[in-house]
Amino acid sequence: MERLQKLQEPHLSWAGMSIPHVDAESWQKEVDSAEGLVLVEFVTPTCPWCKHLEPVIQELFKLYGDRVKFLKIDALANREIAEKYGVMGTPTLKLLCSGRPVGEIIGYLPRNQIAAKIEDALDSYQTCLEKSTPVPAR
Repeated sequence: MERLQKLQEPHLSWAGMSIPHVDAESWQKEVDSAEGLVLVEFVTPTCPWCKHLEPVIQELFKLYGDRVKFLKIDALANREIAEKYGVMGTPTLKLLCSGRPVGEIIGYLPRNQIAAKIEDALDSYQTCLEKSTPVPAR
């Protein structure tokens, strides 16, 4: 609970910024080559739960944007990436370390539950970097 207490005040430097979109062309640069923890929100244009989740994710972006790279991707327009990461419904949030999943949230969850997953991923992603070897792409 202590670690969630810092959720009270957003980082003002992130106020007014929107979450960048990623696609198949920019995935390698923005996700696989990222040096820190990345949260990718898989959405579809007609997903009602994605729309409900949007303000929650925006709020978390303001809180964690200095420690986690937030990105959004259209799962329909980028089916190959969605399939590669096992996305079978939206919204799906993937927490990634050098392109490797270290956490996942499927469906709508309240802010505090998503924040707890982000905190867990922040606590463990350093282990991912230090104690795992990525499989090279073909």
